[in-house]
Amino acid sequence: MGEREIAIHEAGHALAWYRGGIEMEIVTIVPVEMGEWTRGGAALATPGWIARMAPVIEDGAPFEAFSDAQRSLFDACIIGRYAGPAAEARCSGRSIVDCMIAENEEDNPPESDYNTVIAVMLEISKDPDLVWRYTHEMRQRAEEMIAAPDNWHAIETLAAALLERREIDGTTAAGILAAALDGSA
Repeated sequence: MGEREIAIHEAGHALAWYRGGIEMEIVTIVPVEMGEWTRGGAALATPGWIARMAPVIEDGAPFEAFSDAQRSLFDACIIGRYAGPAAEARCSGRSIVDCMIAENEEDNPPESDYNTVIAVMLEISKDPDLVWRYTHEMRQRAEEMIAAPDNWHAIETLAAALLERREIDGTTAAGILAAALDGSA
C-alpha cells in the first residue's frame, strides 16, 4: 500500500469518527508499532470514548441490551473501523475485504480493523448470526458514508494534509474535516 492509500485509509477512519462524535487523539501516516506488528499509519480515537464503552463491554452486557446512546456510540466506533478500508478500497480499486484482510492470515495483526471488529463483537454477542448481520450492516453504512461526495471531499482534504504533515493531532484533523464539509476548504 502506497502513502496516498494509507493517508486515504486513515482519513476514512477519521471522517467516520468525526461524523459519529468520537474525538480523535491523532491521525498519522507515520508507521506505528503495535506489538510485533508495524502498521502504515493510524487514526486513534481518544481514550474518552473507550472509557464510555468499556464498562458495557467489560460487564458482559449483551449487545441487545445496549441503551440507544451506547448503541449509537458503538455503531460509530464500528463504522469508523470499516470506513478506513472502505476509503482505501475506493482509492485503490480493490475490494473492502481485500483492504481489511491480508492475503496471508499470519499477516493480519490482532489490532487490524477486521480483527478488532470481530473480537469486540464476539465479546458482546455469542450469536454468530447477529454478529454477521450487524457487521454487514456497519460495513454497508461505512461504504455509503465514504461514497457521499461531501464526505469523499473531506477525506481527500485530510489525506492531502496528512501527506504534507505526516501526523495531525485530533483537534486539527477535526478542524480540517469540518472546513472541508462546510465547503471552506
